Amino acid sequence: MVAAKQWHLHQLDVNNVFLHGYLDEDIYMLPPEGYTKVSPGQCIDDILLTGTSEDAIISVKTYFHDLFTIKDLGVARYFLGIEIARSDAGLFLSQRKYVLDIIKDSKLDNAPSVATPLTPDWQSYNVDSPVLHDPSVYRRLVGRLLYLDFTRPNLPYAVILHH
Repeated sequence: MVAAKQWHLHQLDVNNVFLHGYLDEDIYMLPPEGYTKVSPGQCIDDILLTGTSEDAIISVKTYFHDLFTIKDLGVARYFLGIEIARSDAGLFLSQRKYVLDIIKDSKLDNAPSVATPLTPDWQSYNVDSPVLHDPSVYRRLVGRLLYLDFTRPNLPYAVILHH
């Protein structure tokens, strides 16, 4: 919609409530024992604002700043791992840097390129394979790969199927 209507697109970051607010309740840096459910929508951090009027966007920024204390990041250029570039042709969204970070963090930056890394009959499990010493590394990688579906909708199927 932003590209089709050529709307303005701005980015805000809400300053950390722990640094800029007064708290009257218990705060846990780690979830307390027995707590397993995270309630969605409880925390606001990164915000994209869009609209037809620059003045309206400035007004909303002022309102948010009075409520939360925000950092105005101006015209959106990089948001949650997505590079945003505007041209006369529209918006270009890319997660190139995000992908390169995943490759580097996975220590695959020197791996050779291949057209199709897995054959269609590849099986993702091996009953004789050792248990991972730290499965959190693997879980984080799967989560990061799933996050790529914003610009690469072909990836979630392969990630879900083969994890």
